[in-house]
Amino acid sequence: MKKNLQGKWSIMQSTSNNKKRLFLYLTLIMLSLCTTFYLIYSYNKLFEDFKIAFENKNYSKANAVLINNGTFNPLKKFLLNKKLNTYFSSCAEDLYTDYQENELSEFATLSILNEIERYNIINDKITKIKNNIPSIKDSNSAYMQGLQLFNEEEYEGAFSTFQKVIPFDKNYLTAQEYEADSLKRIKDKLLQEANDLVSENYFTKAISLLEENIKYYEADTDILNKIDEYKKDRDDFLSKKSNTNEESNKKVNTSSSNSQNSGNKSNDDKTSKDINSTATSVAAMVINKNTINTLDLVSQTPYLLYVNIAEQKTYVFKGKKNDWNLEKTLLCSTGIKNNETPKGVFTVKQKGDWFFSNEYNEGGKYWIQFLDNYLFHSLPFDKTKTKVVDTTIGQPASHGCIRLKVNDSKWLYDNIPIASKVIIN
Repeated sequence: MKKNLQGKWSIMQSTSNNKKRLFLYLTLIMLSLCTTFYLIYSYNKLFEDFKIAFENKNYSKANAVLINNGTFNPLKKFLLNKKLNTYFSSCAEDLYTDYQENELSEFATLSILNEIERYNIINDKITKIKNNIPSIKDSNSAYMQGLQLFNEEEYEGAFSTFQKVIPFDKNYLTAQEYEADSLKRIKDKLLQEANDLVSENYFTKAISLLEENIKYYEADTDILNKIDEYKKDRDDFLSKKSNTNEESNKKVNTSSSNSQNSGNKSNDDKTSKDINSTATSVAAMVINKNTINTLDLVSQTPYLLYVNIAEQKTYVFKGKKNDWNLEKTLLCSTGIKNNETPKGVFTVKQKGDWFFSNEYNEGGKYWIQFLDNYLFHSLPFDKTKTKVVDTTIGQPASHGCIRLKVNDSKWLYDNIPIASKVIIN
């Protein structure tokens, strides 16, 4: 009897243990199913949230969803890249179709493709699509051309060419680096050339060199300060010459011979000899639109200035040898007795927007130098640059320079290049 009871108890205990095990197994299965369901739901919700943000063009939020959500979800680690590949491939194909059917602009297409490319999932496919878009083709071509120009040390051309590389181009950041390097080399070259000119007292040429290339460094304070420095040095230089060279100003008289002029040494230029002058008899001839094309006159620029002292007029010709056309006729005032304007054949040496002579207590705007201290310039102004102190025009009135109306001197300053020929008689 006792054995039977023990047997029954053992059976009951075994049955109880089996039920417990079954319950535990079922519980574990339920927990696993719940966990799996939650992981799948969480993963799908993560991807759905990403799609909604991406398709609404909220790209920063879309990226944040992928980075911050589902950190401990193993499905994200093993399945996400494949799902992104499928999704982005479909997006890229739809984008290109819309672009080809003119339903989407080139800019909009490239913008979205660029966002897809950031994920580094289907970049080969993105590159193929981009390479079929004209602006990318042009950008790639500009990048390659820029590299060639840079390697050939054609830095100005390289700089402007690298600027044509657009942000959607995979080479954009590299192009920006080359662009910055080109700019630095241009700056160094220009500064060296300007310093060389200043060392020879060619202040205006140095200033013009820097100002003509201002597009390369319009926000560069070092260059802008250097331009201001050269302008001050030039003004000091001209003021000093005006105070110390009074006697040399009076030595040049009404002689029509060009040989005397070519012997005078200039502090701004090594010599006042016109390297392109014709026979000295040209300086004594009356030149007009009927005779100018019979004299074989050559200028280093497309402009030639002729001052007729008897008429008190300055004639501006434009063209080339034996093909000169009268561009402008300007009323002027040349030098008074004992301070005559020198006659001869010269070239434009330097230019500037203002000078002031302490000796004569007057200054001039928009000057062009053709010999030593002799200039084309505006009517004389006081030190404030606001008041004209002598309005005489059309008769001798200067100390040897050639005075012009303010707007006429401004036109010459703006249009007549350095090295243009000047003939005065």
